[in-house]
Amino acid sequence: MVQDGMNDMVDTISKIRDSVKYVKGSPKRLHAFKQCVKAMGLDEKKSLNYDVPTRWNSTFIMLRDALLFRDVFQHLASCGPSYACLPSEDEWSHASDLCQFLKVFYDATNLFSTSKQVTSNLVFEEVLSIYHHLRRHRGTSNEHMRALTCKMQEKFDKYFKSYNIFFAIAVVLDPRFKLSYLKYLLDDLDKPDAMVKYEVVEKILHDLYVEYKNIYDDNDKSNMQRDNAYTSTKIATEEYRSVARCGFKAYFSSVSP
Repeated sequence: MVQDGMNDMVDTISKIRDSVKYVKGSPKRLHAFKQCVKAMGLDEKKSLNYDVPTRWNSTFIMLRDALLFRDVFQHLASCGPSYACLPSEDEWSHASDLCQFLKVFYDATNLFSTSKQVTSNLVFEEVLSIYHHLRRHRGTSNEHMRALTCKMQEKFDKYFKSYNIFFAIAVVLDPRFKLSYLKYLLDDLDKPDAMVKYEVVEKILHDLYVEYKNIYDDNDKSNMQRDNAYTSTKIATEEYRSVARCGFKAYFSSVSP
C-alpha cells in the first residue's frame, strides 16, 4: 500500500537516492561530505543510508537521514560541478512532507515486527490510527500529499473491509481495553457496518464463553463424581478396618489363657 502510494513521488525520491550514491560512491567525496558536516556543526554520528527501492521502509530511512544533510548537499553542488542530481527546494520540501506522513506507517511496522512482546492486541488500534491519519491528510492543501493519500486510502479501504476479526477480539482480551473500548473505536470509524462487526465480535466472545463454561461444568461434574467415589471408598475402608480390629480384639481375648 505504501509502496504504491510513493510511486507518485518517484522523481524526487530518485534524485535523493542518486545524491546519496554520489556521496558514498567515492571515498574522496564521502570525506568531503563529512568535512562539510563537521564544519556546519551537524551531528557527525548520523550517516547517509542506501535504500532498497522495493522496500518502502528503507526508502523512508534514506529520505529521513538525507534531509538532515540538506544544506551539505547544497554546498556540495556549489563546489562540485559533477554533482548534477541536487533536488530543488520544492523537491526537498516534498520529501520532508513525505517523511512526516510516512512516520506513522514506519512506527506501526516496527511495532508489528517486534519479537519480544505480544502485539496482536495492538494491531487493531494501530490500524485505526492509520485510518484516521489518512483521513486527516485527504483534506491537506498540499497537492502531492493529497494525491498520495487518496491513492493509499483506496488501498486501505480495500484491505480493511476484510480485516481479520481476531485482531478485534484481541483488543477485548487485553485487560486494559475490554468490549467498551472496542465499541468506542468502531464508533469512531463512522462506518455503517462498524456496529455490525462489533455485534459479531460480541457474539463470538459470548459463544466462546458458553463453550468453555460447558467444558468446565462437565469437568466439575466428573471431578465431583470422582471425589464422591473416593470418599465412599475411604469410608468403607475405614469401617472395615474398625470392624476388623474389633473382631481381632474379641478373637484375641477368647483364645488367651
